[in-house]
Amino acid sequence: MMVAMETSLNAELTVSTIQTLRNRIDERFPNSGLGTVCGTLLDIADQSKVHAEQIARPRVRLRIVSAILIILGVVVAGYSVLMLDLSWSRFNAGEFVQIIESSINTIILVGAAVFFS
Repeated sequence: MMVAMETSLNAELTVSTIQTLRNRIDERFPNSGLGTVCGTLLDIADQSKVHAEQIARPRVRLRIVSAILIILGVVVAGYSVLMLDLSWSRFNAGEFVQIIESSINTIILVGAAVFFS
């Protein structure tokens, strides 16, 4: 039977565990280099906690700018399609396939931009 593992870390518990470990090392092995290494690790864990909190905050202005750019791109693409002179007698099969392929690629790229913004 396979047990599912949790894939996230609790920053508070990590810092607390490292601090407890440093205290135990300092009690049992005073003035050892291992205590200094653990202290450095504690500083790194504290900094990582701060950086993780900054990264987790939503960037509202960036999302608004992304939404405006996506909407503007869709409007410009729609306007461009409306301005085309599409008389089917001017296209052969090869040109039609190229148009369809580039349209599908554009739709996929716009979808990816929307999904990742």
